[in-house]
Amino acid sequence: MLYAKTQGWVGIDVGTNCVKLAQVARVNGQFNIVDAAIVPRQRIWTSDIFDNDEPSSTEDEIATALSIASRCSNRRSAICTTMKLCRFAAQSSSVGILDDAVRRQLGVGGDARHIVDHLSASGATNETLFFAMSSKWSEQIAIDAKRAGLRCEVIDALPLALARALALDPTVSKHEATIGIDWGYSTVTLCVARNGRACFVRNLPRCGLRRVVDDVAVSLNLSTRDANDMLVRHGVGGHEDHRLSKLFCDVARSSIDEMATEIEKTMRFMDSHFRSDVPNSVRVFGGGAQIPGLTTQLGKTLGITTVAWQFACSSQPDNLAMLGPAIALSALAWESTR
Repeated sequence: MLYAKTQGWVGIDVGTNCVKLAQVARVNGQFNIVDAAIVPRQRIWTSDIFDNDEPSSTEDEIATALSIASRCSNRRSAICTTMKLCRFAAQSSSVGILDDAVRRQLGVGGDARHIVDHLSASGATNETLFFAMSSKWSEQIAIDAKRAGLRCEVIDALPLALARALALDPTVSKHEATIGIDWGYSTVTLCVARNGRACFVRNLPRCGLRRVVDDVAVSLNLSTRDANDMLVRHGVGGHEDHRLSKLFCDVARSSIDEMATEIEKTMRFMDSHFRSDVPNSVRVFGGGAQIPGLTTQLGKTLGITTVAWQFACSSQPDNLAMLGPAIALSALAWESTR
């Protein structure tokens, strides 16, 4: 029984470019990462995947991740997916049921019971955020986990996992609003959170990491995979004595500027609507945090503290910031009342 209490669930973050898996343990209030894995997809999920009526499987990626992260011991799991599969809407907290406008935004029917299994909510200053996913996709994800040997306890919304991950970052104040950015390959999800609760959520248009990778690939006549590898190896520091790094910094400039513009729009909106929740720092998750110098360049453009997500644990893997949502999902085990 004591062993069970120390072990978190297996957290899985299903992305368009790769699948991230992690399990954490907690002993005497201290966390450590039991094991973790990041598995690239054999075929990146592009728009045609989401336009298809039949959902795609992630069973192979989950099974591969489990074989790599062989020290993972818990068979219970919590999963979040790319926001490409998720719709969200906000509604006044004073309203007890979903109104028709929100139902239309979420694409759900009139029977509230129909959406219970595919809905998450998080309290904000004066609104509640609602998230919904197609039942076909949620059922496919649960089946994929089962076939890989896991029992799916929760299918969560990525922004809520980001909010909880921010609360696990020892450099983030629980009393101040902070921006979490999941800088993914095809999508960028922004979450403003305070004390582990999401206050505001946006998908940032045209800001995915693929844009930076494609620009480098075109500039150097490389494949996208080689361009990504070179970005991770050399970074975008812009130092004069590193010619490739400076070149990549110049190539990535338009993407960095557009990302900064979208974040600044969010901060202005928060200032005008939720003055008590105006964020003053950014934590970066996802592939964007893995490219040396990219987060630093974004911070210089924004003029506020902007760093990769951190986690206080006994071991610090190089790809820690990519594992943030998966780690937060693993830690859901201690919030469960089951």
